[in-house]
Amino acid sequence: FHSLLFASLLFASLLFGFLLFASLLFASLQSYEGAFGQGPGLECHGGSTYCAVASLHFLGVLHPPCRKRDSTAAETSCTGDSTVAHCRTPPLAGSPPLLSGRQMRQLQRWCLLRQRTGYNGRPNKATDTCYSFWIGSSLKLLGCLDLADHSAVRGFVLSTQCKFLGGFGKWPDHHPDPLHAYLGLAGLSLMSEPDILPLNPALNISERAHEHLIKLQATWS
Repeated sequence: FHSLLFASLLFASLLFGFLLFASLLFASLQSYEGAFGQGPGLECHGGSTYCAVASLHFLGVLHPPCRKRDSTAAETSCTGDSTVAHCRTPPLAGSPPLLSGRQMRQLQRWCLLRQRTGYNGRPNKATDTCYSFWIGSSLKLLGCLDLADHSAVRGFVLSTQCKFLGGFGKWPDHHPDPLHAYLGLAGLSLMSEPDILPLNPALNISERAHEHLIKLQATWS
């Protein structure tokens, strides 16, 4: 994921073949469940799914099907959530979708089914604060975060906050730690929590930092 991000941002014109191979590799990791595991044939996982979805977004080959507004509307292909901007023109922009409309709907469904109150990372697992980011960002990039119950997710995340030390833990009444504290805040940001900077879900940085990165990139040429 990080290698692909670095390559797609800096050396896309030189590594087109590598990036195309990487995108095909990610597509091959989609399992019968509809989401992505850490290798072909492995169980789907929320973290692995986020890495795959964000990587396909970087490359410009993530084309979620638009939801029909009425029963007679034809299904068309979207480019994901229009509010998630790219730092630069995606290296494979204009390429055909790697995943079919059916595969994209399966992926959206798998992510939406991860919600109980908060989200879990795999079927039949406990909800966990960190997946408010991993699954929430995946849903945002797939253009269907609005279908999740934000009130329930927010309630779960806030229930894991430590009243004495601050921060967020993995579960309610669990010790807080930096990882879950950050990802809990990131998940709240995705749901437009007041007083938290808006988050860019693909880069996992604030939109303010994203805008600064764009200004820096403009000085490179």
